[in-house]
Amino acid sequence: MATKLDALWALSRPKFLVLMLLCVSLATALAWRQGVELAWLQLALISAAALSAHIAVNIRNEVEDFASGLDKATTPTPFSGGSGFLPQHPQLADFAKKASRVALLVTALLGLACSYSQPLLVAIGALGIGLIYTYTTHLTRHPQLCALAPGIAFGPVVIAGTLLALGGQLGVMAVVISAVAALAVSALLIVNQLPDQQADRQFGRKTWVVCYGESSALLMASTLWGVISVLLLLTAWHYPSPAWGLPAPATVWIAVRLTMQAQSGQAAALALLVHHTAAVHLLLACCALLLLLG
Repeated sequence: MATKLDALWALSRPKFLVLMLLCVSLATALAWRQGVELAWLQLALISAAALSAHIAVNIRNEVEDFASGLDKATTPTPFSGGSGFLPQHPQLADFAKKASRVALLVTALLGLACSYSQPLLVAIGALGIGLIYTYTTHLTRHPQLCALAPGIAFGPVVIAGTLLALGGQLGVMAVVISAVAALAVSALLIVNQLPDQQADRQFGRKTWVVCYGESSALLMASTLWGVISVLLLLTAWHYPSPAWGLPAPATVWIAVRLTMQAQSGQAAALALLVHHTAAVHLLLACCALLLLLG
């Protein structure tokens, strides 16, 4: 018999929380590069707020997909289709709904605690909570918003918000890093929605792949990676710091591979999801390392 603790662990989807921690790490590295003296209690509060936000959206998405019946229509993969926990343990659905509300409340309270010295953070936090609250029920009905919303949440909201909360300043590098993270996360979402397209179509979701097809989705993800390459090369030229050009060949190669996959007309394989997910995480980790090394 599954317990409530089992439900929290499964529905929060802990392996996906690494992406959030990488974004917080990027913002922390930016603040350190700006000479900010890091307050570890503040950093702990910010990290807790970011994680609770990610947990809130994960649980909320699981609850709403279970309630609509979408969970039963999908075949989960390690990167898509939900955890499959609630269809196996429907008696915990009410608990999961309450847990999503608590996680959202914790996010709001921690966000307010982190924003006492920076009023702009209230607006950024409100945007983040709005994205959490509306993503599954509203934003997934619009392909452009559905594709961009996760990137906005992980990029401008988390990275810019964390940087400001730590006492940093929004400059050119902060904009570049936020944009790189946003583009990478949106590309990740678009590719990871490929296995769910039939179920999403059946239940009225209008993701990019549902509205424009699999080839278009892969080409869109490829385009986002191409823009990331340009941003990295411009950063290397602007500062100048040649090290920022090092990840560019890899990002170009990812864009080329996605384009080749789109032109092949073959269904996206699980290996593509594995490699693409690893590439996004490695890119963000590499950017954090480059910031720390200067």
